[in-house]
Amino acid sequence: MSEPQPDQVPNTEEEKVRPFTPWHYLVAAVFEFLLRPRGYQVESFIKVGQLPLEIDIVVIRKPRARTKDFERLDVIFERLGPVTVIEYKGPDDELQIDDFDRLLAYTLLYRRREGIRRYSHLTTMTISSGIGRNYRRALRAEGITLKHEARGVYHGQGAMFQHFAVAVDQLPEGLRNQSLLALGKRHQGDFAPLLRGTPTDRDLGHYLWRVYRGRKEEFMQLFTDEDLRKTFTELQKEVIGLLTAEERLEVLDLLSAEERLTGLGAEERLKGLGPDEILASLPEDVKRAIAQKLRH
Repeated sequence: MSEPQPDQVPNTEEEKVRPFTPWHYLVAAVFEFLLRPRGYQVESFIKVGQLPLEIDIVVIRKPRARTKDFERLDVIFERLGPVTVIEYKGPDDELQIDDFDRLLAYTLLYRRREGIRRYSHLTTMTISSGIGRNYRRALRAEGITLKHEARGVYHGQGAMFQHFAVAVDQLPEGLRNQSLLALGKRHQGDFAPLLRGTPTDRDLGHYLWRVYRGRKEEFMQLFTDEDLRKTFTELQKEVIGLLTAEERLEVLDLLSAEERLTGLGAEERLKGLGPDEILASLPEDVKRAIAQKLRH
């Protein structure tokens, strides 16, 4: 996953910058986790020009991809084309006609960059919390009508490419859609149900947490919502409580000494830890007592 850059739009007076939101990391991670095992290639933050023009997500269907019987996000994944270019709007961002224009322009640039000859090989998709009347009206003015196909999913008839619009807050509630519901406005940041679901759900919850922890410094710089920070702190506690000693060793660099040991029995606490790590994990009063005994 390449580093995201702000989407810069030149202006006659000054260069306006649309700040990147960290939700995009998590949307890309959801698609990557659920689609890669089924034979899809998921790319994100794809540069398509000299300026930092970047596509949020591109999903490429490989020759042997499994295209049916999706266990999660089926109403979305069943509509993926050979190449699907996705524009995602964060929970607090409203979908605008400029977003559709940008998606169309980026798709044309991507088509030229990759040498894709057939328009039919390209699908465009917007993912946002909702779809407002102004957006529908603006599309109709361009000869494009959004037709309801499934709960939360609309087909854009009259668009240059096969086009779908996903309204996250309208998707059916439940674990099939929870990984995206948590990235909409109504259920913003609520990943906890994933940790109480099937092994696949829990694995996805762990994966999203690892993405978050692996880029925590960037997330903390970008998050301005204290409730959102609190959500991930609570998610972190739930995930750590579910990890075995062996699983904790896999993400050792993401855990503090205290987090590595939380909830583990005496034997599990020492499993896989070196002497220095064991010593560092001890309470300060115990360290002082040990140091005092070693001096005598």
